[in-house]
Amino acid sequence: MKIDKILITVILTLSIIGVAVVAQEELPRAGTTPDSWLYGLDRAWERIRMFFTFNRADKAKLHLQFAGERLAEANEMVRRGKPEFIQDLMKEHEAEINQTENEVEGLRVLGRNITALVEHVSNVTYKHILVLEEVLEKVPEQAKPAIAKAINVSLKGHETAIIRLSENLPEKAAEFRMRFAESRLEKVRVKALEGKVEEAEELAEEYEEEINKSINLTEKAEGLGRNVTLLAEHVCNMTYKHILVLERVLANVSEQAKPAIEHAINASMKGHENCAEKIKERIGQIISEIRKTNCTVNADCAHLGCPRVWGNDTTLCHEGKCKCGAKWEIVNATEWRERFNETLTPKVQRTVERIREMYESTVGVNSSSSTVRINS
Repeated sequence: MKIDKILITVILTLSIIGVAVVAQEELPRAGTTPDSWLYGLDRAWERIRMFFTFNRADKAKLHLQFAGERLAEANEMVRRGKPEFIQDLMKEHEAEINQTENEVEGLRVLGRNITALVEHVSNVTYKHILVLEEVLEKVPEQAKPAIAKAINVSLKGHETAIIRLSENLPEKAAEFRMRFAESRLEKVRVKALEGKVEEAEELAEEYEEEINKSINLTEKAEGLGRNVTLLAEHVCNMTYKHILVLERVLANVSEQAKPAIEHAINASMKGHENCAEKIKERIGQIISEIRKTNCTVNADCAHLGCPRVWGNDTTLCHEGKCKCGAKWEIVNATEWRERFNETLTPKVQRTVERIREMYESTVGVNSSSSTVRINS
C-alpha cells in the first residue's frame, strides 16, 4: 500500500496542540551579590573549591557553574537597579566560559572521551544565551555592550560544543541545532510583532542556518548507519509547529515584516519535507521486511512491529504473507476486541471511518477493493 509524504505529515501531527514556545530558563539562586561586603568571602570560597578539584571534567563543570552564578548575580543587579556591577560580572562570566573551554580542549588533546562533557556544555551555554538575551532587553543602554559581548562568548561556547558533539553523536547535535533554531524562531515572532523588521530578518536567517545545519547532521548520522527515524519524527513535529506559529504571525505583522516571516516559513518547510522523506523511507523498509514473513492467520503476524501510522499500523495476514494494514481492515467487533483488548464503540468506529476516508483520499486507495468496513 502506497505511503504518501502528506499522510505521514498529517499522522505525525494529529496529537500536536498549541504553538511553539521557548521555555523560560532558570538560573541558580544569586546568593551573595557584589553589593555585599560578604561577596569577597564568597568568591574566595569558589577559588578554594576549584583548587581542590583535580579532575579536569569536574573543573570544566565547576567553571560553567560559576559562569551561571555570575549571570544570576547580574540579573539580580539589574532587578535592584544597580547596572554599575554588570560589566565586571560579564567579564568574569567570559573568563569562566574560557576556562571551561580550556579544560575541555585539554581533555580532547589527551584523547579522553568528552562526548558527555560537551553535551553538558552545550546545554548550559544554551541556557546562558537565553538568559542573557532576556537581560539585554532590561538593562540600560550603558550596560548593553557588556551583555552583548557575553552573549557572543556563550554563542561561541555553544557552537564549539555542538561541533565537537557532532563528531561522535551527529544525531544529538542535530537535535540541539533544532532546539536552538526554535529559540531563534520565538525571537523572530516577537521582533516581527514589535515591528523590529531588521532584527526579525537577521533572526530568520539564523533560524534557517540552524535548520540547514540540523539537516546536514541528520544526513551525516544516516551516513554512519544510525537509525534517524526518531530524530526525523522530532524534527517533523517541531517544524510543523513552527509553520503553524509563523503562519499566524504572518497574518498579524506589518507588510515590511512579512518577508522575514516568509523566509522562516520556507526554512521550516524545507526541514519538514526532509524529515518526512526520511520517515517515509524508514516506513517502506519496515513494511518490506514484514512482508517477507509467511503466515496462515493474523496471530502469526502479531509479534511484528508495524509503523505507528494510520493505514499501516496493524499486523495482518493476507494471502499467506504478513502485511501492515489498518484497524479498519479488521472484519468485525469481535476480532477488534480480541486483537486490541478494547470495545469498538460507535465513537471509535466513527473515528476509524473518518481516518480511513482521509487516508484513502490522500493516497488514492480504492476502498471497494483494498479495505473492509468494520461490522459492529
